[in-house]
Amino acid sequence: MRRAGSHPDPLPMLSARETNPMPFRVAVAKSLQLLLLVISVALQYWAVAQDAASGQAQAPVLTVAVTHSPAIFLRGDTGDVYTLTVTNTGDAATSGTITLTDALPAGVRIRRLSANGLNCPSSVELIASASMVCTTGAVLAPGDGLSVQLLVATATDAPDSVVNVVSVSGGGAPDAPFSDAVPVADRPVFDVLDFSAQSLDGSGQPDTVAGGHPDQATTQFALPTYSADQQTASRPYPVEEVKDVVTELPAGFVGNAAAAPRCKLTDLQPALPSCPSASIVGQLALETAGQSAAEYPVYNMVPERGYPAEFAFKVLNNAVVLYPKLRPRSGQYGVTVVSPGADRIWITRISARLYGVPSVGNGSGGAPVPFLSDPADCLAASPVTKLFVDSWLHPGPVLADGFPVVGDGRWKSAVSPAPPVTGCDAEGLASQFQPAIDLRPTPGSGSLQVDAPSGYRVDLSFAQSNDSTDLST
Repeated sequence: MRRAGSHPDPLPMLSARETNPMPFRVAVAKSLQLLLLVISVALQYWAVAQDAASGQAQAPVLTVAVTHSPAIFLRGDTGDVYTLTVTNTGDAATSGTITLTDALPAGVRIRRLSANGLNCPSSVELIASASMVCTTGAVLAPGDGLSVQLLVATATDAPDSVVNVVSVSGGGAPDAPFSDAVPVADRPVFDVLDFSAQSLDGSGQPDTVAGGHPDQATTQFALPTYSADQQTASRPYPVEEVKDVVTELPAGFVGNAAAAPRCKLTDLQPALPSCPSASIVGQLALETAGQSAAEYPVYNMVPERGYPAEFAFKVLNNAVVLYPKLRPRSGQYGVTVVSPGADRIWITRISARLYGVPSVGNGSGGAPVPFLSDPADCLAASPVTKLFVDSWLHPGPVLADGFPVVGDGRWKSAVSPAPPVTGCDAEGLASQFQPAIDLRPTPGSGSLQVDAPSGYRVDLSFAQSNDSTDLST
């Protein structure tokens, strides 16, 4: 029954369970999750179908690259290098045998090789072959690689450009070719460059005083170099390695080996030489390929039999000896310094400085005895120092006395003239020259009776002052 005046309820009465909306929301969320799962699976199947349809299935892809050093090969080179690199740039591993083939160009010959991960012919087999074939059954995962380095020689008649053709095949990947072109140039000619030789006073000016004692004597020369690789332009290499160095000093320019103590060769040979510092008579600097100049002390050595004096320096644990020799009359009785068999360390420049007074130059503090003396002949032509060098590649012939056969083209030469000698009219200079000779029978060499055969000893002496401010006579 309705009460009079009341209105009917527009909504029927709901139970408590029917008024809670949570179960309905949960059901909707689960339905949405199921729908998203179905869509995701469908998209995956669609992507696989698209890959299959477009042919983009995962597969190995082999590439090969070739680099060379230096940037330019020189005719006659024996140390040029090719580097071959094989890489799997695909998205699947390789399967089966991989073959790397290198068809070397005419004018290039393999000397030896180094392989990483490949089986290649021996160097002996390659020397007689114009091509190289290397193989491997290794599996290359994506990003993995193999390499081969070839040391080659470039012929003296090689063309102006050589093209190296390389290819890689197998491994389940398409064949991949590659070519590398290298320009070829002539090697510079071996010669002597920038040669100078000077006798200097304390202010660094030429010392021209007849019979004077210079503060120092300097000399230097360079060898032709090449920098084929632009990346190593600051590290030039000599076109040929110097072998023998022969320096012909001006007549009358002499050294007094008694001006400094001497070192025994056995004291110079150990890794740490034990030569006294007072025996140092100068410094010698060597510039080599890839290295800045390094200085080495020059020692006054105990001379070997037959030599008036001997000097040496130590480099790379080797003793390098300088042998002064007296030239015959045809050589104006001068001194020639011979340094045979230089170390093969790619020397590009040699500089030397000899002390006029060793005790001052080496700082030992001994008596200031002069070591060097200038020429004293003012009537002769201007003093000239001559240099002769040869190379290990083209050694020059020598005479029986060790002097070079000057006319042979394998000896490269240069001259360094000095200013004329001055001061020959210095007061009292002539009177300072007082030679003396002593002749007497040699005891025990025969009879001392008159008209009887006997041996004689002859002593010829030239008195010299040990004062570096006096003139030599």
